[in-house]
Amino acid sequence: MLSAHIDHLGTVEPREATPDGEQPPDLVFNGADDDASGVAALLEVAEALGLGPEPAREVVLLFATGEERGL
Repeated sequence: MLSAHIDHLGTVEPREATPDGEQPPDLVFNGADDDASGVAALLEVAEALGLGPEPAREVVLLFATGEERGL
């Protein structure tokens, strides 16, 4: 089984000021890039498996989602 994580919340909305009244410097949940990289890699593996000789064993590709929502 090969898996990748395809969800992420995206950005912080609404923007909440820090205790000193400043806006947070980074509103993006940085895991979104990590998630996209994993999905892209898994899609490449899927394509290679589809074009090459049949694997000796069954290969399962799992794209997981919903973690941030408790799923």
